Amino acid sequence: MGDPRESYKLKATSLLPLHKSLMAQLVPFANYSMPLKYETSIISEHFHTRSSCGLFDVSHMGQADLYGGDIISALERIIPIDLRSLNIGQIRYSQILNDNGGIVDDLMISLLKITNGQPLYRIIVNASCKDKDYQFIRSHLNPGTTLRERPDLSLISLQGPESSNVLKRIIPQVTKMAFMKCQKDTLDDKEIIISRCGYTGEDGFEISIENNYVKQLAEKILEYKETLPIGLGARDTLRLEAGLCLYGNDINDDTSPVEANLSWSLSKKRIKEGNFLGSSRIINELKTKPSKFRTGLRLLGKSIARPGMAVKSLDGLEIGKITSGAYSPSIGCSIAVALIANEFSNPNSKLFVEIRDKNVEAEVVQLPFVSNKYYRGG
Repeated sequence: MGDPRESYKLKATSLLPLHKSLMAQLVPFANYSMPLKYETSIISEHFHTRSSCGLFDVSHMGQADLYGGDIISALERIIPIDLRSLNIGQIRYSQILNDNGGIVDDLMISLLKITNGQPLYRIIVNASCKDKDYQFIRSHLNPGTTLRERPDLSLISLQGPESSNVLKRIIPQVTKMAFMKCQKDTLDDKEIIISRCGYTGEDGFEISIENNYVKQLAEKILEYKETLPIGLGARDTLRLEAGLCLYGNDINDDTSPVEANLSWSLSKKRIKEGNFLGSSRIINELKTKPSKFRTGLRLLGKSIARPGMAVKSLDGLEIGKITSGAYSPSIGCSIAVALIANEFSNPNSKLFVEIRDKNVEAEVVQLPFVSNKYYRGG
């Protein structure tokens, strides 16, 4: 028998040696050893990303290619977007749905190329879900269709208003890219895929690249004075301010895209067709409104709302639970996201959050908390 402690051994991305050299505070996350922060603080890393440029290691996330056979009909069975309308180089945000219309995971999907009429799609899924995602997708594939996992690839993210200015010094053509577009390129004879997207609400890019080259590229990016390495702590406060979902907190196998305030990501054509998993629930919720809704809250005082804390009406009725919460460096107050009864989700509604047996006043606000600054072109 092997050493039972081996089952607790954390995985590492190809950038772990770089994180250590940069004096990162490493923590377990999704079974990986990942940087929480570096030598400064989470708040300073947060502000640096909002004002300049931050480099994130997101190589723990799952990258996979899908192709072969009638791959479109297989994927459209479980993903509620119109893949037939997707052009080469376009990216879509969507969800993998189960039979009940709950979210198995959320993902980014892009069309990389079409060869002899056959499309090749790349998906990026959450690190904590990737194994179950791959198993779920494979269980719904048709004969002749393939999901190819890409553990040979790393993923780094450059986020912030200076990200384009930094990256164009290495890859000049990125300045022409628009939000939610991707393109193949070569760098030092290595194939890379660059996407203009991210998880912070800022302009930014994600770069998929071979494991054996990612450290060299990351070091090259960090040579520029505008760029600092950023850890998971600031990544979470940035995404919360941007109103973006965290799987396992804000969305899960029971939450529908409508409940999660993600109806904008659903394809009108696919809704009309109603031929994907869980479509009856989703169509019904779109018509009649769901019983609960993902809602933004701004809290009075300095107390931080944590996942699982009760949200109450002013007369003391429990109406939902906090799913994410943090101090917002950009706004300077405590913010949270909660899944609450729909009738209490109107902006400016006054509520309570129960924090350590005390009712803390909160106000419903529209998401995002901080306006998104994605680059739309022009």
